[in-house]
Amino acid sequence: MNMTDAYDYDALAYTLYREADDLIEKLVAIRDARGMSVADLAEEMNVDAATIVGVEDGSVEPTLQLLVDYALEAGAILHVQVEPAPSGKSSSYSFSRPTESAVCAAEWGNGDIAMIDTIVPINERNETPEKMHIISQGARQAYVVSTARDMNTTEAVTC
Repeated sequence: MNMTDAYDYDALAYTLYREADDLIEKLVAIRDARGMSVADLAEEMNVDAATIVGVEDGSVEPTLQLLVDYALEAGAILHVQVEPAPSGKSSSYSFSRPTESAVCAAEWGNGDIAMIDTIVPINERNETPEKMHIISQGARQAYVVSTARDMNTTEAVTC
């Protein structure tokens, strides 16, 4: 049996990446509330300011130790909890219908650009996601993509 069959891989990935985003947002909010600049935090952590900026904007994948150091220097309590994922498929992550096709642009650090057609889901409250995560199940890698709040407008979708 494939181990990913024992739990809802997509739902778990969605939850984990959403929680990771929330964690960073909360750490930044605490740093800001304490009046600490990126440069101040970087100095206290003995890292480059670019590392802090990268953690905060998602371009750097932080280690757990880096997050612990960030929390310590920003004056935040960090809770880490590990438990088994629920068994079976989850229905709480279902979407009722897709919107129109959206075109997303992907850009790499070396300047390469690709255009991607995608379908943006709408939940039962007729909302589109603020963020989407593209998850490659084969490689177990995820990439965060942001979407427009209202896909029924002419507002562009940013990926």
